Amino acid sequence: MGGGEASTGENEMLQKVRAASQSPTPVTMSSELEKGLAEFRRKLDEANVGVADDGSSGLEGVLFAAREVFAKVLVADFFAIVGFLVWFLAANVQKEFMGNVWLLKCFQDIFMPVVQPALGLLMWAAS
Repeated sequence: MGGGEASTGENEMLQKVRAASQSPTPVTMSSELEKGLAEFRRKLDEANVGVADDGSSGLEGVLFAAREVFAKVLVADFFAIVGFLVWFLAANVQKEFMGNVWLLKCFQDIFMPVVQPALGLLMWAAS
């Protein structure tokens, strides 16, 4: 492959782009895009009727704030579950290779009061 072959392909592409830009289809597509954008903005405005920009208009604002807090709790819960998984895997590796069950016993002690409710909350939110 020489440099001449690549430039020939580039020239053909440039010619196709120029021919397409001179045809009336870009104007049609542009107007279609503008119509679609106007429709999207209209639907967005309809969806936001009665809701202030800061999300603090009455009941909608309270529900919005509660939803945001719940989302943050779920993110923290997810990372806590990942941490518990790492703890569990490390405890099993320690038990198998070192014969020490201390880390696994500590995990088992907190499994019912801490890990299981955290898993339940994550599964409930996923459903």
